Amino acid sequence: MPEEFCIVTQQRSGSRFLSTMMASDPDVMPLGECFQNTTKNAESFLNYLVQNATAQNEMAWGSFYKKAWQSYIAEQKKTRSGRQSALCFILMYNQLDFLPKIFLDFIFEKYQVVHLVRENLLRRHVSNFLNRQRLTPAHRKVEAELTTCTLPVNGIVKDLDASASAIAAVRKILFDRVVMEVKYEDLASGNGSHHARLVADFVGIGQYPLTTDLKQTNPFPLRSILDNFDEVSDVLRGTVYESLLFD
Repeated sequence: MPEEFCIVTQQRSGSRFLSTMMASDPDVMPLGECFQNTTKNAESFLNYLVQNATAQNEMAWGSFYKKAWQSYIAEQKKTRSGRQSALCFILMYNQLDFLPKIFLDFIFEKYQVVHLVRENLLRRHVSNFLNRQRLTPAHRKVEAELTTCTLPVNGIVKDLDASASAIAAVRKILFDRVVMEVKYEDLASGNGSHHARLVADFVGIGQYPLTTDLKQTNPFPLRSILDNFDEVSDVLRGTVYESLLFD
C-alpha cells in the first residue's frame, strides 16, 4: 500500500513533472498544489479554510488548520472514485511562510516528504522569467520548440543567492526528519525513470510503470535560449553560478 506523501519544492523546479509521474499509479490521489492562491485553484485547501472560517471561533489557528485539513482530505477522498488510496500534494517554499508551525509539524510527521530540488538555479531563473512574460510554461505535452529571451541582468546574482538560501533553509527545517531529496535534473535526464522509481520505492509505489506525457519546454542550451548570453555570462563570471551557464 503506498504511503501518503507531499512534494516540498520551489516554483519552476519540476513539481508538476514529478507529481504526474507519481499519479500515473492509480493508487495515488493527486491533489496538486492545494495550498495555492485561492483565485488560481477553486478546490484548494485555502479556499476550504475560507469557506469554513466561522468554525474557528476560539480555536487556536494551528489546531484549526489541522482539523480543517483532516475534514478537507476526507471530503476529497469521498468525491474521488477508483482505487486511489494514497494522496499526493505539493507544498511550495513560499507557502511554508504563512502556515502555522504546529500545522507544518503535523504535515511533516504524518506524510512522507519528498524534497524536490532544481540544481541549476540559473535555468530555474530563466524558466521563471519566461513564465512571467507568458512566453512558455515549464512543461507541456508537445515537442519542445526553442523560445528565446533577453534576460534582465540587474539583481540576477542576488536572485540566485535567494534561491540557494531558500533551499538551504528548507533543508534545515527538514534535517531531522525522514526525507528523500531528489534533483529535477535527474528526473528529466535519460535515466529519469530510474530516479522516479527510487522516489516511488520511498513512498511505496510499486505495482505500475510510472509515466508522464509532459515534456520539458526549453531543454536547449542557455547559449541558444538567451539572446544576451554574453551579457549574462559577464555578470556571472567569477561567481559560483558561472558554471551553470554551460550545464
